[in-house]
Formats: sequence, C-alpha cells, structure tokens
Amino acid sequence: MTILKWIGVVGAAVVAIVLLVLAYLVWSTDQRLEAQLAALRAAGEPLTWNDLQPKPIPPEKNAAVFLARAASDLDGIWKELAPIIEKPGPSGRALTPLESDAKVSFEAYPKLMPLLKQAAACGEYDPQIDYAAIMSDVNMERVQKHRAVARVLNYRVSYLLSKNEHDEALRHSILLLRLTRHFEREPMLMSYLMTLACKGMGLEAAHNVLQAGPVSKELRKELDAELAHFESLESARWVVRTERIYGMEQYAAIPARNWWPIRAQWNYDESKYLELMEESLKSVSLPYAEVLKNAQRLEAGLQSRYCALARLVFPAIRAAYNATLRVKVQARCVRVINALQARVPPASDAVPKLSELGLPVEATTDPFNDKPLVVKKLPDGWLVYSVGEDLEDNGGGIPDAKPKDYGFGPPAAKPKQPAK
Repeated sequence: MTILKWIGVVGAAVVAIVLLVLAYLVWSTDQRLEAQLAALRAAGEPLTWNDLQPKPIPPEKNAAVFLARAASDLDGIWKELAPIIEKPGPSGRALTPLESDAKVSFEAYPKLMPLLKQAAACGEYDPQIDYAAIMSDVNMERVQKHRAVARVLNYRVSYLLSKNEHDEALRHSILLLRLTRHFEREPMLMSYLMTLACKGMGLEAAHNVLQAGPVSKELRKELDAELAHFESLESARWVVRTERIYGMEQYAAIPARNWWPIRAQWNYDESKYLELMEESLKSVSLPYAEVLKNAQRLEAGLQSRYCALARLVFPAIRAAYNATLRVKVQARCVRVINALQARVPPASDAVPKLSELGLPVEATTDPFNDKPLVVKKLPDGWLVYSVGEDLEDNGGGIPDAKPKDYGFGPPAAKPKQPAK
C-alpha cells in the first residue's frame, strides 16, 4: 500500500511538473507572439484584410473596370488563339504566326484593344475584392484572365513582326508591360507568380522586337521609361504583406488552435512564420549574397517539428524571391540592349562600357553578384546576361532549355514565339 501511495505521489508530481512546463510554454509563446504583433502594429503593417481595403476609385480611373469590360472579347479571341498557341510545332515550341496557316482576326473583336489601352492608361487598379471574406481562390479567375491578356498580346506582337510592323509590335509589348503594373496589385503569392510570368512574356516580346529590326527613337525612349518601373520594390513588398495576412488567417482557422495543451506549439509555429515573412520583407532590398546567408539561417531554424507549417511556406517564398530577381535581370538586359542598339552602329564590333550608355548604374548591374551585366557582341546581335543563381559566368547559354545564366541574346534562327 505504501508503494502504491508513493507511486501516486510521484505520478501527481510528474503531472504537476508537466502542467507547469506547459503553462510556462503557453505563457512564453503567447508573450513572444504578441510582442511580434505589437511591433508590426507599431510599424503600421497591415494585419487583417480590412487593413487593406482601399478607398473607392472612380470607375474611369480604375484599370480593373476596363479589363472587366474587355472580358467578353478576350474570352472570344482566346478560344480561337488557344489551339494555335498551345499546339507545338515540329521543334516542340509553339508556332509563330508566320509559320502557322491559322490566322486570328483581331478586327472581329473591336472592343478588346481599345479597352486594354484604356486600362493601361489608368493610374490606379482596384480589383474590387471583398478583402474581409477573401480566400486563396477568390482572385484566381481574374488572374487567369491576366494570363490570357498576356498571351493574346504576345501573339499579336508575333503577328505584327511577321508583317515587319516593328514599331506597332513594340507598342503592343509596351502595352503588356504597362498592364502588368496593374496586375501587381492582386494579393497573395499565386497571383504574384502569375504576374511575374506575364512580365516575362512582355520582356521577351520586347526583346524579340528589338532583335527583329529597327524601331523609332521615340518608342525606344518609351520602352526605356517603362522598363525603369521594374526597379520598384513595392510589388514584392505588397505580396509578402498580403501573404502574411492570409497565413495568419490560416493559423487562426486551425481546429483547436487555442486548445491549451497544444497552444504553445501553434504559437511557436506562427511566430516562426511571422519571422520568416519579416525577413522576406527585408530581403527585398538586400544584396543577394546577404539574402542567401539569411535564407540558410532561416531554413535551419525551421527544421523543428514544431514549425511544420512555416517550413512548408519557406520554399515558395524563396522561389518567389528568385523569380523576382530573374525578371528584374531580364528587364535590365532588355534596357541595355535597347541602349546599345540606339548608340552603337550596327556594323561596329565595339563593345562600349555600360557607363557610356546613359543608363542609371542599377540598370546595368547584375543583382546576383552586384557586378556589371555581361555584354557580348555576336554576329547576329547583342548578348546581355547575368551570372544567375550559381554566381558563375557560363557564357550566356541563353538559347538553352535550362540556362544557368539569365538574360537575352539573338535567337538561334528566326525570332521564336514568346514563352507561354
């Protein structure tokens, strides 16, 4: 009986110790999480969707209104274009309009181009989302239409090039790049990645035009002015802020999130998530080498089984950061090629210094290694590229299926269809 009594006493003591430890963990993680949220509030950071609800924009100034009006014509022309664009040719890539017998008449959809131009000319974009009731798939239908806009305009550029209408082709490329600045205002990571893909299409289209033949000085200036917007960091910050709110909502929606025995675990997980998002915001303006170092530290800190959800988000955040740099590199390379063509006679083999092109220093800098972009004069045109994520100069390799360097150079043969 004495032994049983002692077992009971020891058991009760163990339970008491466990409860005390759990109480301390709940208290300490509550304090840590609340301190993080208080710091974000003090910095004026949005923590709920209601914090992002914009002030009403007059319809005539809202690009989203004109894009919505263009939806019917966009759907109609896309039904005709999709079989052409998505059917690969003998080489495995999509056929250009010049190679394909199929033709699409833009005249059959007279409202499309004027409405897209009106949207591009607007100074603001409000997707008119009910942020208070947002879910991850609320904006996907609209984002898919953005992708359709990019692919339709890409096809239009290729068609105009097949007619040797270089200036008009460049105007359409610039139009697409302007529209992507509105697309950036869509919230969350999936929308942002789609916008980056649309930007890539617009940049490749502009490069194809520059490589195809001469364009007017006025349009070169217009293109350069548009490419300068790629230096802005606001869209990258916006996506982190909106993704952070979405993540916090997901933590709040976890069943039994605040059940006392497991509350400390979820507090710790959410705290690591907020730390990850805060570091991601800082990374937007940090040198690539420092971001790499911070990423290794963050990844090591996410290996605990108590931050499983935060660990799942990490690869997506890293992929978005790298994709952002790749698009920025491509924009800088197009900008440099545009300046080279304007300043260096076609017959000259001289490669000027980047500082002689009249561009800002940042526009000629490789964001991966903070050194000047690599410039080479090839028989068919200019090759401008960045060393890429491996930080090694692999000679360009731009036409390769999976190039290690990022940039643009002359096509191997005729101008290829822009990436889908």
